[in-house]
Amino acid sequence: MITVANPVGRLCVARFVPPFDVGQVDKLSQEIRGILVRLPRPAIFCSDIRRTPIFPPDVSDRITTMLKSDNPRVERSAVVIGNSSVFGMQLERMFREAGNPGRRVFRTVDSIATWLDEVLTPLEGERVRAHLDEDKVE
Repeated sequence: MITVANPVGRLCVARFVPPFDVGQVDKLSQEIRGILVRLPRPAIFCSDIRRTPIFPPDVSDRITTMLKSDNPRVERSAVVIGNSSVFGMQLERMFREAGNPGRRVFRTVDSIATWLDEVLTPLEGERVRAHLDEDKVE
């Protein structure tokens, strides 16, 4: 399951919970484009993928393509992952290939929230924390 929403301002939140496939990534891409064209300024993304151990190659390729195409409409994109070093390396490679230095991978909720707070309104910051608390991974 993959979900995306624009709960407030220019903040977009996403959650990836396996299993999911390329079809769901294509649906996500359409939903994101729909949100991005409505926003008056580039978006700020906060994605929680702590439950995902790794992306299959076809999913990774499709997400990387989506990231590249959305770059002009994204100011920052932060992803919080679990403790998998391999998955962290995969995401960092995908972000490098996407070519937007405003995309980063984080391993803790505090670090992702701190980095996003630099560009969020207080209300958007509250929503980031609520989003990350909705699906705590122990």
